Amino acid sequence: MTVEATVASTGEAFACHPGQTLLMAGLRAGLNLPYECASGACGSCRCKLIDGEVETLWADAPGLSDRDRRRGGTILMCQSRPMTDVRIDVRVREPIGIPRPLSTVATVVSTRPLTPDMMHITLAPADRMAFLPGQFVIVKLDGVGQRAYSMANVDQGGRQLELIVKVKPGGAVSGAFAHRHLVGDRVSVEGPYGGAYYRRDCERPVVGIAGGSGLAPIWSIAQAAAAGYRRDVHLYFGVNGPRDVCFLDEMQRLSTGNSRVKTHLIVRDDAPARTRPGLVGDAVIEDLSDLTGADVYMAGPPPMIDAILGRLVTESRIDSDRVFFDRFC
Repeated sequence: MTVEATVASTGEAFACHPGQTLLMAGLRAGLNLPYECASGACGSCRCKLIDGEVETLWADAPGLSDRDRRRGGTILMCQSRPMTDVRIDVRVREPIGIPRPLSTVATVVSTRPLTPDMMHITLAPADRMAFLPGQFVIVKLDGVGQRAYSMANVDQGGRQLELIVKVKPGGAVSGAFAHRHLVGDRVSVEGPYGGAYYRRDCERPVVGIAGGSGLAPIWSIAQAAAAGYRRDVHLYFGVNGPRDVCFLDEMQRLSTGNSRVKTHLIVRDDAPARTRPGLVGDAVIEDLSDLTGADVYMAGPPPMIDAILGRLVTESRIDSDRVFFDRFC
């Protein structure tokens, strides 16, 4: 049964179809709702449920604090399916023209290892899924679980999603991709989501900083920026050791013949040939003394993002409103 959600402060109402979360339904209706991870971890989509009932998909989602649960009435839009008409208290921002999310199935076209614990997965969605460089989808495997993964490719008609999957110990979804033969299988995908997408209409230089599987959205952004031939593009990809090195040939191809594109693969320990030793944040600061005129995109483990962001902000090397990032947990 389709129900209706109403934003208390503005009176804006939108339809919630069966199976849709509040977040997805609102984004599908064109509302610019606050969110970040869309999977219950960050808490950015918290709102007050004033009237009505919702089904909570993940009762223990870390996006809600113990205080939120004690006080009651606070929900995560990404983890709440309306069961009746509802009224919510949430801040709606100015509308922006980005692709609206949808739910569909996708066929696993190919899987290939990149490193001992990272894989490249290609999916073909049944329905065209347009996305912007830097956005992500939520992949759901029946009986296994769900996980958010960013696209590593540039959208060309919404027919292909290329993902970089980090295989984590105990990771249900990544483990399924790694240990089952899933080529030809169908999975559920929902998206696109994400606000750290490429700002195509700006001509500022682009600086992309990636760690581990955070390469996926940054690689997508770098390809899109390089194809425009209007901006300087600096791509920094940091890994821990030689076993983690990947995409070196692809990065060098991206910069070959294009003087505006500079790529750097930074290896913390025992850097092999054609790579650079050290930490990715140090390399960025060493090379680019002033980032105030650039758009900076970052994706990777939270400690890496927080350390680099804190350092750049403290040293006034960036314009804070021109930094876009995703933390990969």
